[in-house]
Amino acid sequence: MRKIVSKIAPVVFCIFCCFNQAQAQELLGNVGIGIGYDAFLPDKNVLEYNSKWPFQLSPQAVLGLRYGAKNGFDFFMDAGVGITRIQFPVPDENKSGNFLNQFNLRFMAGSGPRMELNEKSAIIPFIQLGGGFYSNWGNATQQNNNSDISVTTTKDVLNSRWVVLAGGGVDWEFYAYVPSSINLQFTYTPMNIFENPIAYTATTPKASTDLLLQGKLLQVMFTFRVYLSLKKWGDYRQYY
Repeated sequence: MRKIVSKIAPVVFCIFCCFNQAQAQELLGNVGIGIGYDAFLPDKNVLEYNSKWPFQLSPQAVLGLRYGAKNGFDFFMDAGVGITRIQFPVPDENKSGNFLNQFNLRFMAGSGPRMELNEKSAIIPFIQLGGGFYSNWGNATQQNNNSDISVTTTKDVLNSRWVVLAGGGVDWEFYAYVPSSINLQFTYTPMNIFENPIAYTATTPKASTDLLLQGKLLQVMFTFRVYLSLKKWGDYRQYY
């Protein structure tokens, strides 16, 4: 009997610990601001030209929820808003200095394992899926470094579209006066971001060319977030 008990006891103890761990859960809200670094990737079937350096800086803001268990997986839901700038590619020019401004709204959900560094910090690699709304709010902004280059568009520039988003990143969480994190996130649109290609005319000293703008978007977002505990379940030891 003692032998049986001695063999069963460790198993029961492990099950008890796992059960307690599964019940140790917390829901947190977060808000953050940061910057994006967006690259427009032309659809070569529509537009054969590309800018030498397609990345452009943009402001970003995010509001989200995180649901997690001690030493387990965390689940995320984020809503983000920001501005996207797309540089119009111009034949035979590395940089046109002409941009299309967009408003974008993103909804993402994802998950990843939380790896605790110490009692007050952790790193969470994650993957996400979601949807994004991209809306062009008007004509191109003219910011030419070379006055001999110009881009003109038609009223077709005013279009909006929902697209699927896929992404991932890493979240470094720590305590700095308040529960905080630094979040690095990558998102990609597997489908073109314009419902219909945008017609534009690129004029250089050599020629005037009618083109169509169409392609996908790769976004790199770097945000600082602060957290607020909304609800706890079980004996949760918060690492903040």
